[in-house]
Amino acid sequence: MFPLHAMNRLAQPSYTGGRKLQGGVNMAPPKGKGKSVKKKKELSNRPQYTMRIVESATCSVCKTPCSRGMRYLSMMSQPGAVGKGVPCILTRRKIN
Repeated sequence: MFPLHAMNRLAQPSYTGGRKLQGGVNMAPPKGKGKSVKKKKELSNRPQYTMRIVESATCSVCKTPCSRGMRYLSMMSQPGAVGKGVPCILTRRKIN
């Protein structure tokens, strides 16, 4: 009738989604009582700001040099320095 390897496949139980169907043991856990509605977080009254990230070349030609930009410029003027930029306070914008 069937080859031996096909019989072994038929003898194995099929996938039941992680639960045992025989004897009523280890059935799937019961579902919750329903969906719970999440409360919305209250927004704070504090405004949020964003600033652009500028590199040392921008800081070197800036018309209004700031302490953060000058400190970054001096760090980047060292040989072998690698930087990712610094937030510029002059480009600060309100988000909300």
